[in-house]
Amino acid sequence: MIWKTVKNTDLSVVEKLQIAELKNQYWPYGIASQIRWMKDNIQKNDVHLMGEEIDSSAILKAYITLSDLNIVVDGKSNSSIGIGGVCVDAALQHSGVGKQLMEAANRYIETQRKMGVLLCKNNLIGFYKKCGWKQLSFQTAVVAGFKYKYNIMSFNSDCSCSEITIDRNF
Repeated sequence: MIWKTVKNTDLSVVEKLQIAELKNQYWPYGIASQIRWMKDNIQKNDVHLMGEEIDSSAILKAYITLSDLNIVVDGKSNSSIGIGGVCVDAALQHSGVGKQLMEAANRYIETQRKMGVLLCKNNLIGFYKKCGWKQLSFQTAVVAGFKYKYNIMSFNSDCSCSEITIDRNF
């Protein structure tokens, strides 16, 4: 797998379509809806981490969005990187590509010297823990202005707080 990062403003039309098709395997809202979501929620400085097969096809097989976030943890503002849209081609599930994808994301977060944060469902906690992430314990969470009651995972940070506020969807 070849890993590359592309700033959102540099993403080609073909790459946008490949991302939408890959994401649609897991969130089946249609290609147009996927592209609209990216347009509405991914900002110009956000980065796309993409894994392509090592042949001449350059077909997207794994993907993550790396979003610049401002989060407030117990009243202290932190510049962070949000991990979103994590997906691997369904044909490659359980092959280790997902772990490789997360390792590439972790390296990116480490080079930026920031905290990583992601939101996930209960059934994904074990996977993210295997990838070096920790479940954040909190009393109150707000994401994009709305109360959030599910799981927040962190990388390169403390794992408990009273309140956490994340400025936007990612």
